[in-house]
Amino acid sequence: MINNNKKHIRRKLLNKENVKENKKEYEDEEEGFGNWLRSENGASQMKMFVVANFMVVFMTIAWPHIVQAFEIIASLLKGE
Repeated sequence: MINNNKKHIRRKLLNKENVKENKKEYEDEEEGFGNWLRSENGASQMKMFVVANFMVVFMTIAWPHIVQAFEIIASLLKGE
């Protein structure tokens, strides 16, 4: 009975220590970039970044093909 009681007390102490460590880790996560990104301002800024990045990548990859398509259409219209 005494041995069982000691185990129970030890578990309680370990759980309290784990809660303290988890709370500290959670508080660390609430600071800096992660906290800003979860805010409304951070989310809207990230949406703008994604749209701008999409346009840059799309134009970089697609621009040569667009120019080539216009050249083909122009040559067909001119009859060259």
